[in-house]
Amino acid sequence: MAFEAELSHLFSALAALLGALLIQIGTNLSNDYFDFVKGADTEERLGPARATQAGWIRPEIILRSSLLVFAAAVIIGIFLVLRGGWPIVLIGIASVICGILYTGGPYPLAYLGLGEIFVVIFFGPVATLGTYYVQALEFSKEVFIAGLAPGLLSTALIAVNNLRDIPTDIKARKKNSGSSLRVPLCTNRIHSLHPWRTLHSPVSGFNAEESLVFPNRFLCSDSGFFPNKRCHFRDFR
Repeated sequence: MAFEAELSHLFSALAALLGALLIQIGTNLSNDYFDFVKGADTEERLGPARATQAGWIRPEIILRSSLLVFAAAVIIGIFLVLRGGWPIVLIGIASVICGILYTGGPYPLAYLGLGEIFVVIFFGPVATLGTYYVQALEFSKEVFIAGLAPGLLSTALIAVNNLRDIPTDIKARKKNSGSSLRVPLCTNRIHSLHPWRTLHSPVSGFNAEESLVFPNRFLCSDSGFFPNKRCHFRDFR
């Protein structure tokens, strides 16, 4: 959108991309460590193995690695601050803090039922507005609205993961769309986060004629999250 408005700044866009990737990697490493320590990642966990849970890497190494990656993101952020000023300072500090507190600290966001809300915010408008701002040096209402689409899509993917992790999350007292709403309501929640509803607007210029079909058949297939089990996915056709 910055390019279309003839306000693009390639180096700033690439720096924002690199900074965002580093924050995401740092968050994933932090989640790997804290979910293991808090008992959410055990031998009962379904899905891809995690380094700490699988015993591939010692927990303290994962934690130190996450802090180093966050530090690298801060270094990239110095250039972005010089380019964009205080708004970038606020975005950067909030992103790093929430990345750590997503599963870390005494009140982890993902354990209090707030994880999806922050995913919508930071994977959506914060990411798009931040990237736009460091190029154009101004904010845009249209960019904010367009940013809701990737935020909702990311949250839908998180909800699918939560659906998979219901048994272990309940034991770890981790509140989210899966452990709190259980299977039938969680699938409805995923459908409600349909990102094309946001994209289907005059602002974005995107016209989605068909709804997104979620992989309900895969979830209940022999190789899915709930093999050979009766699932309630009638809303996804």
